Amino acid sequence: MSRARRIYCICYSLMILGLAALFCLPSPLPELTPREKWSSFQAWLGPPPQELHTEDWVTGQDDYRGITFVFHASEDWHAEIAERFGLAAGRHGTSRLQPHWREAVDPGSPLLTGWRKRLAEIRTGEPVYDVKDMALARLRDGRTMLVFRYRWDNTFGNHSYVFSAYEPGQGRDFPSWYVVLYGSAVVAFFLLAPLGFLLLFPRFDLRKKRHTALWFATALLYPIGLGFLTLPFIYSGSEALVAFIALLIIVEPLQLIGALVLYLIARNLLRARA
Repeated sequence: MSRARRIYCICYSLMILGLAALFCLPSPLPELTPREKWSSFQAWLGPPPQELHTEDWVTGQDDYRGITFVFHASEDWHAEIAERFGLAAGRHGTSRLQPHWREAVDPGSPLLTGWRKRLAEIRTGEPVYDVKDMALARLRDGRTMLVFRYRWDNTFGNHSYVFSAYEPGQGRDFPSWYVVLYGSAVVAFFLLAPLGFLLLFPRFDLRKKRHTALWFATALLYPIGLGFLTLPFIYSGSEALVAFIALLIIVEPLQLIGALVLYLIARNLLRARA
């Protein structure tokens, strides 16, 4: 094996180890503050209240994420939210609260719950969140508890819709270094990793037509294969179909462009060392 080939193998191995390490490392971003968590639903709930506390609600039942908001709220806000989300006394198919919150609910105040809803943007009419297990109650200490489970979902379904009534909250902007780092990792994972693997073989020199065909076929088929293997486990049936179509329309053309650029660079380097 030539010296250049050994150096390349070392660099490729370091890249793969770096991708694995990046995947295993926890997020460097600090946890969202209660106000930042509220801001995701501000368009439907209103401005964030004072003395807001949050707690994750983990059930392990499905891919919905649960959250509990605890804060001070007026009777007008209670009545407005109950009317908008169709909340009323009774279970309405909702899951039971966590034991410590069941004990904290004021027994003299009814626990209001509602059926599954879709939160949608009033300007576009498109759904944003699929929300269920929503419950609203007064606690023994006078504070208000609002709890629900949700997931991002922009597909239409046979559900009740709640449209936004307030200005959306301000989301968190990712640091530039974070965007660049993870953007580079995505490019390396989808493009550099599969094509770089082909260059590990000494006989693969891009001089033959079948090498060129394999090069571009790998760039195209690698994301599709990953999509078939992973999307059904990440999204529901309709969501997986939408994600797969987006992969074909957005990712595949970018893969071809990147493969062409790398093809020209790799072919010239291989010819120069021949």
